[in-house]
Amino acid sequence: MDRDDVVARVRAGYDAMRDGEVAPVLLLFSDDVVMHVVGDHPFAGDYVGREAVRSYLADTAAAVGEGVFTVTSVMVDDVDPVVLVEGTAVDGVDAGAPFVRTVVHRLRFDGDLIVEMWRHAFDKGQEDEFWRRAGHPRPT
Repeated sequence: MDRDDVVARVRAGYDAMRDGEVAPVLLLFSDDVVMHVVGDHPFAGDYVGREAVRSYLADTAAAVGEGVFTVTSVMVDDVDPVVLVEGTAVDGVDAGAPFVRTVVHRLRFDGDLIVEMWRHAFDKGQEDEFWRRAGHPRPT
């Protein structure tokens, strides 16, 4: 995939998530994808496989309601098959106390599929506190 194709696929995936369509997003991931959720909170940890990623998305939505991730930039590396996605995440809207913050997702591709993803919050302390209050177990 060339740079423009990568950016278009990534943006389309985030748009689908925003619209509540998880299935098309999951098709961007390899069967054995590894998603790393950075932090010290109940959702932090490694999620291995497409089904584990689906469960993570469902569990976080169940804990705090549907979230919104608005992409502000997509950066594609010219050498490595890595994409950085910066955006604004909003969770907890359904609970009446939305948590708004900047998040960076680092996506590593193999061919046209994401094989590894890291989820980093700019303010780890606030992120940890928010998800601790949500109180769901870590992945197994």
